[in-house]
Amino acid sequence: MWDIPWDFSSNQVGRPRGTKAVGVPAGAEHPGSVVRLAGYYRKDNDRRRFRCHPLSGVAAHKFAGDIPCIKAANHHCDQCDSEVPAHLGPPVPRHYSFPVDQAAAALLKVGQGVSYTEAARRTRVQFGKTTTWVSAQLVANWVEVLGPIVCEPRRPHEWPEAVVLDGTRFMTTNSRTGDTSLAFNVLGAWGYEAGSVKGQAWALVATHTATQVDWENLLRSMPSQPVLVVCDGAYAISNAVAEVWPGTFVKRCEHRLRQNVRKQMKKYGQTGYGSTGMTLLNDTFKTLAGWRNSYPWVAPCGNSAPGFPDLGRL
Repeated sequence: MWDIPWDFSSNQVGRPRGTKAVGVPAGAEHPGSVVRLAGYYRKDNDRRRFRCHPLSGVAAHKFAGDIPCIKAANHHCDQCDSEVPAHLGPPVPRHYSFPVDQAAAALLKVGQGVSYTEAARRTRVQFGKTTTWVSAQLVANWVEVLGPIVCEPRRPHEWPEAVVLDGTRFMTTNSRTGDTSLAFNVLGAWGYEAGSVKGQAWALVATHTATQVDWENLLRSMPSQPVLVVCDGAYAISNAVAEVWPGTFVKRCEHRLRQNVRKQMKKYGQTGYGSTGMTLLNDTFKTLAGWRNSYPWVAPCGNSAPGFPDLGRL
C-alpha cells in the first residue's frame, strides 16, 4: 500500500502486544534490537512512536521510524479500505501529524472560496475530529507552506499576449476601537494567451504597499512582454508598464471608464433608465461607432471635466 523501506526480517523486528501489531521497523542504529510500539508523540497525536531495546544492553530509546506514520483507524486504510496494522497507516513528515489527504482537503476548501475558519471547520467534520484538531491558523500555515508546491506545476512561467492589471486593498478593523487600517495590498494580473477569449489568473502578489516599484517587481517576475495591457487610471500601474514593458499598448479599463462617465452624467440628470445619455452610453462600449456617436452629445456637456474621458480621442 505505502512503499516503506523497512527491514522486516525476524531478527530485526519486534512483535509488540496486539494481534495486528506486526511489521514494526527495526532500530537503524542498533541492528538486531527488539522494537516495540510506544504510544504516540504528544497527547491526541496520531503519529506513532516506537521504543528500541538494543541487545547490547544500551539504554532503550524512542524513535519514529525511517518514515513516520499515523495510526490506521480500525486497522484499515482510509483510502482503499485494505486491512493494515494500526501502526502502518498513512506516512507523514517527521514533525507533522497530518497526512497529505487531510491538508489537501483543507486547501481544496480554501480554493473553493471559503474562509480559513470555515475550511478548518469543514475539514474537522469531514475527518470526524474535534475542535482542537485543525484551526484556521493551521489552514493558513498549510496555504503558506503547501500552496506554492501545489501551484508550481500549473503556474504560468511567462507573460501572455494580453494582460489585465489591477490591485485592491484589504482592511482590518480593530474590534475594540472600531478603527480601520490597511492590512495588505494584492496586486493581480489576469492573462489571455494568443487567440484565447477565456483568460485566467496569471499572478497574485500580496504587498504592504502598491507603489510603482511594487508593480515593476511583479512585471519583472516572469519573462516575455505582452502586446496589450488593460488597466485603470492608476499611475503606479501605467508608469510601471512604461518602465518595464516599453512599447506595450496600454488600454484604459472600460468598466472604470463607464463608472467615470456615469459619475459626470449624474450632474446632468442623464443616468436614469431610457435617458438619452444612458442609451448612448450603453452603445458606446459595444463598437467604435458607438464611441463616435456618443461624442457629439457628450462634448457640450463638459467633456473636459475631471475624470470624464475625451470620447473624441478614444
